[in-house]
Amino acid sequence: MKRSTKVTFLVVILAIPAFIFVFLKLFGENTFEVPVYYAQGVDKSIKDCSFPPGQYHVDPTLLPKDGLLQGKLSVVAFVADKKVVNQLERIHQSLSHQSLQVLNICDSSKITHWEEGQKRPLQYIYLNTSKHRQILQCGFVADNEHQLVLVDQLSRIRGYYDAEDWEEVDRLILEIKILLYGTANDA
Repeated sequence: MKRSTKVTFLVVILAIPAFIFVFLKLFGENTFEVPVYYAQGVDKSIKDCSFPPGQYHVDPTLLPKDGLLQGKLSVVAFVADKKVVNQLERIHQSLSHQSLQVLNICDSSKITHWEEGQKRPLQYIYLNTSKHRQILQCGFVADNEHQLVLVDQLSRIRGYYDAEDWEEVDRLILEIKILLYGTANDA
């Protein structure tokens, strides 16, 4: 192979990735979307729950008046065991943002001495067992207490996460950042 052919071949091989990089930088757009759950309505059948037709929104009147606030991104938990509370504190510390609310709706019959005596930066709502179960299943369409639910500023459910799985909570933190960044860009 002649030297000029080798040089031409090398230049072409190096130019192709450079061209792709420049093209994507100029014309590409990095966007990430967090899906909206139940955009077409709730497709589950849950005993003693009825859901309105159309896009589902969490009803903020289900909770006491200091509960779920419209206009804020909310992470909602349903259990107050030590591992879940530590995960909620990790979320709170990673994302101390005035548009983020971390809320724990607890079954008052399951509160232990440890939870009662702790001062936490999280918001707690204590409910009796039947009201807790109703809000868990009918309000947030959640399957179990160990799920974290992400609710956006428009009261739409944006995700369910396993509260005991470190990687799931990392994904939750990332999706919160995506929603907060998108909100900042929309303004």
